[in-house]
Amino acid sequence: MRRCLVEKVVLDRGTRDIALARIVWRGGAVTDLDVKMRVNAVANLTRGDEMRNRLLKLAQAGTPDDEIARILTS
Repeated sequence: MRRCLVEKVVLDRGTRDIALARIVWRGGAVTDLDVKMRVNAVANLTRGDEMRNRLLKLAQAGTPDDEIARILTS
């Protein structure tokens, strides 16, 4: 069914952890999406340095690992 509605999909690998997807529909409408990609290192994240600094501050303050993980995930 979707194949009948979609003219084409264009995927552009934007920054390290985000891909830009553009869906062109048969009627001419366009939908742009930012798609989060998996990365294999914090350094490859768009805001990786910020996350690393936050992690170090939390660890130095004595925050338990599971709490750090919860904070960074949220």
